[in-house]
Amino acid sequence: MSWRTGANLIVEIWPIVKKHIQREEDLEYFSKGLLKLFISNDIDTDDIKGLDPLLDKLIADYYRD
Repeated sequence: MSWRTGANLIVEIWPIVKKHIQREEDLEYFSKGLLKLFISNDIDTDDIKGLDPLLDKLIADYYRD
């Protein structure tokens, strides 16, 4: 998958993920794994920065660890 395809996919599925995982702790746990999957498949996280504060936090945490 290209980095642009991955970014577009996250933009499309993120509202669905948030709709169905409403408990904050569960959303963070699931999103952390989802983000790792996309990063390991060559997504450019700069393309999704600003989409959601939680994603921004998880991206920062990913690169800090």
